[in-house]
Amino acid sequence: MSARFRVFIDACVLFPQTLRDVLLTAAESGLYYPLWSADVLDELDRNLIENRGLTREQTAHLRGEMNRAFPESRVSGYEPLIATMTNHEGDRHVLAAAIRGNAETIVTENLRHFPKVACDPYEIRLCSVDEFLSDLLSVDHERMCEVLRTLERDRRGLPVADIVRIVGIVAPQFQRGISFHLGI
Repeated sequence: MSARFRVFIDACVLFPQTLRDVLLTAAESGLYYPLWSADVLDELDRNLIENRGLTREQTAHLRGEMNRAFPESRVSGYEPLIATMTNHEGDRHVLAAAIRGNAETIVTENLRHFPKVACDPYEIRLCSVDEFLSDLLSVDHERMCEVLRTLERDRRGLPVADIVRIVGIVAPQFQRGISFHLGI
């Protein structure tokens, strides 16, 4: 895997802050290249406002930072494909954008919304965030360890063990693997 490995990130895995930080820091380190759409960022904004109490200004800042860090991540022109998708109606925009962005993988926690018959014709792999992070760990455990150390520095001292514990709530397999490599 490398930055050429294109991965479409669903809003549900961008919603938890610590998980989002791990995913985007792994992308910054060159382990993969993240993709998203305006629809995914709109969904993220809505959820952060409704469920986390963020303001529109805060979500606009987050969106701006994501787009500045990854200027070619935003997929556009996928809207005509939405009507042809056969997966769950609420996530057809995700599959359409992944296809348009030439993604190899979609990372989501809504696995049931993407049946194999809907993704296979486009040769798009579907995986949970736990599977995806575990894959990144198996490809380059040293770089993934450095991702977490970077976050510890950037998040003003939130210990790596706490970051691992928080991410482990949705990624227990990754938590076990990274804990072994970090010796925690």
